[in-house]
Amino acid sequence: MPRSWSHVVNLALLIGLIAYGLPGGGWMVAAGGMAATALLYATIWLIGRYPEHANAPNQEKYDALPRAAKQRVMAVMQRWVGWETAGILAVIASVQQLSRAGPSGGASETTILLVVFGFTVLSTAAVPFLIWRVQATVNTLYEQTQSSRSPSEH
Repeated sequence: MPRSWSHVVNLALLIGLIAYGLPGGGWMVAAGGMAATALLYATIWLIGRYPEHANAPNQEKYDALPRAAKQRVMAVMQRWVGWETAGILAVIASVQQLSRAGPSGGASETTILLVVFGFTVLSTAAVPFLIWRVQATVNTLYEQTQSSRSPSEH
């Protein structure tokens, strides 16, 4: 798993969810945050552990890469999923915080909806940049692999 500040942010958000949720009766929200984190970190582990089973842009070039290079490509994905986890935890923490803020049907529900909608739009808008980054990484590593081979292997 690549080093990333997302792990620190995720841990802080989880601790906050638990510390704020359990005493106030919001244990279901805290449990949801823990379950989402567990699922996403399992995904991070799986794509790092088994990169040969992953799909990537330029699949033919990706398949031609050695395992170590595939792991470098998947490290880009792992970082992305780590930060997506942080975003999801931030949304869950916002929902937890705002759900206690006011009466049902008030401004807090509108704020929760706007937070969730905002995260969804931002996350979706960033996907093309992830695809571009993974594609560029595959192309770079493929070119490096091809240039490191001896002329007799071509």
